[in-house]
Amino acid sequence: MADVSIDEIIKEAKKRKVDLGSDPEKTIKICARLGLIPKPRRKRVSSGGTSKTLLLFPEKTIEKLAHIKALKSEGLSPEEIRDSFALEYVQGALKDLLNNADDDKVK
Repeated sequence: MADVSIDEIIKEAKKRKVDLGSDPEKTIKICARLGLIPKPRRKRVSSGGTSKTLLLFPEKTIEKLAHIKALKSEGLSPEEIRDSFALEYVQGALKDLLNNADDDKVK
């Protein structure tokens, strides 16, 4: 799975009409700090004698941000959104365990 930069996320969000607010970069960084999206991987790049650090996120981050915005529009707080993601993760993990478990052991 490829990583994408903040600029690429913002461009894709605009294309998909996902409103990231007046400062999309700040919104993305806050979501990462709150644990709503994965923390970025940092990559140092040099060009023309200057260097800067790129923040790279998993490709699925845009879908996660769209989901966050939808939940927020329903009135959920950041803590409630984080809890809902945790619940989804646990439910998915349990489903995977049950699908791959020995039927005798499940009974």
